[in-house]
Amino acid sequence: MFFCTLIYDHCLEMQQQLRKIGIRVIIDERDEKLGYKMREAQMQKIPYIAVIGDKEMQEKTLNIRQHGEKTSKELSIEDFKHIAAQQIKDRSVAQI
Repeated sequence: MFFCTLIYDHCLEMQQQLRKIGIRVIIDERDEKLGYKMREAQMQKIPYIAVIGDKEMQEKTLNIRQHGEKTSKELSIEDFKHIAAQQIKDRSVAQI
């Protein structure tokens, strides 16, 4: 339970940072398996899925999967903010 609280707090912090630059963020707190949540997000065509676990929390990164991609990439929060802000500004969707 202790790690969940820390990770949840970290997720809230990431959510606040991303919302400040105009990115809509939803934290999926449901008691479902990760694979189920990711499949559901893909079906809803959510552009980016970020997974934050112990490793990402310690390294201050996000594990990002872009809609339609089979693999994910690990990016720093600052790199992702820069990419997402640029895509919002250009109204484009580019590969991360």
